[in-house]
Amino acid sequence: MFNLQLSIKQKTYALISGSILFGLVIYQLTLKRTIEAYQTNGFLKNQLSEAAEAPDALIQLKSINSNYEKAIIKYRKSATDHEGVLLDRVNKVCVKNAVRITSFNSLPTYKQGNQVVHTGFIKLTGRFTSILQVIFHLETKEAIGRLSSVKFILEKDYNQEVRRLSALVYIQYITLNNSSND
Repeated sequence: MFNLQLSIKQKTYALISGSILFGLVIYQLTLKRTIEAYQTNGFLKNQLSEAAEAPDALIQLKSINSNYEKAIIKYRKSATDHEGVLLDRVNKVCVKNAVRITSFNSLPTYKQGNQVVHTGFIKLTGRFTSILQVIFHLETKEAIGRLSSVKFILEKDYNQEVRRLSALVYIQYITLNNSSND
C-alpha cells in the first residue's frame, strides 16, 4: 500500500519515535492513574492511623491541661499573696542591679467571668541601663505577669540639685476568681 523507500537509519528513527509515543500513550492511559491511586492509598492509610490514635492524644492533652490549671490555681491563690510575691521578686532583681523601688501601688481590678485582671505599678529609680536590665529580667526570666507599659521620667531634685531617672512600670496579672472570697 505504502511503497516508501526509507533507509535503515530512517526506519530506526521511526521505530524509536513510535515506541516512545506508544510508551507515553500507555503511561497516560494506565500507569499514571495507578501511581496516583497508590500514592493516595498511602496518604489515606496515614490519616487513618492518625485518626485511630486521636482519642489517646486527646486524653493526654486534657490531662496536661488539667495539670496546668491546677498549678495556676495553686500558685495564685489570691491577689494579696501574689502582690507579696511580686514585690519580693522585683526587689531581688532591683537589689542585684542597684535600682531602688520608690513606690508600689495596686490599681482597681477588672473582673471578667471567673478571671480577675489585676493592674499595679512600680516606680523604679536608678541609672538608665540598670532600669533596663531590671525590666528585661522581669519580662524574660520572672513569671510575675505582663509588663503592659513602661514610662521613663527625668525628675530634678531641687534640694540636692541633681536629676534622677525614674520609670513607671505597669504590671498586669490574672487570677481566678474564687466565689468563696467574694
